[in-house]
Amino acid sequence: EQIARDAEIARIHAEEELQSMIDGLERNNETVAKYLEEYH
Repeated sequence: EQIARDAEIARIHAEEELQSMIDGLERNNETVAKYLEEYH
């Protein structure tokens, strides 16, 4: 029971970390796109 709960918590944390990484990448891509528009 405890192990299952810990595994669930770990999975949720991993998903949140992944989502924040994806959000960061999307922001990065927007910045790069703006830069390319301005300088090319």
